[in-house]
Amino acid sequence: MKAGKTVPEFGDNHELQERLLSIFENHDVLDPRDNPLNLILPGFETLWRIVLRFFMVLKTHGHEHWKETMISFAQGPASKQFKLRSDKDDISAEFLVKEALRLYPPTPRIRRAFQFPGSHQQQNTIIADIEACQTDPGNWGDDALEFNPARWRSLTSEQRNSFLAFGGAPFQCPASQDFGPRVIGLFVGILLDEIGDGWILGSDDVDEQRELDSGRRLRNDRDSYAGVYLVERVEE
Repeated sequence: MKAGKTVPEFGDNHELQERLLSIFENHDVLDPRDNPLNLILPGFETLWRIVLRFFMVLKTHGHEHWKETMISFAQGPASKQFKLRSDKDDISAEFLVKEALRLYPPTPRIRRAFQFPGSHQQQNTIIADIEACQTDPGNWGDDALEFNPARWRSLTSEQRNSFLAFGGAPFQCPASQDFGPRVIGLFVGILLDEIGDGWILGSDDVDEQRELDSGRRLRNDRDSYAGVYLVERVEE
């Protein structure tokens, strides 16, 4: 975070309270039972993995207008702002979030135990490879492994059906339409705004640092990039 700044207690953090209320209008953020953070924090593992990957992509790709788009959304996290396309490149915060979810699905594989109606026979567990569906060049083109939010301007029906970051009907996550993508965008925008351009990503692992600098798709394993840290930028 910026030098000299400290994290206030939640009761004194009026900015965070206001941003939560912009999404959860009917909640009492000061009520321990009704606080929306009770919904957010249990999704720690999967939520923060996509937040971290998305943040790392925007910090290393060098597209300043993408960062500006996410910061603008975090400063006014309403649905209209989420879908608003930038005058610079016709890219919205929604496009950026969905492209991050496509390349870095929080749950790479979904397992379901299926039993045919009327059958008493135990069926094997079926595994859906979400990561493979969302990075298949046959559906997404030769740039399937590249972070390209412009693809969301116009999707084919095959691409729409292959985007399963929140599962598929009838087992689709209820957060898929609004809450999930927007809260990811909110957290990434806040991180970019608070950390600013004075800090860059670093690692003591040479191979890991090379990955960060390459601009290529990052690994999405659960324990990847545990050694990455923020380094204060030194002006030459």
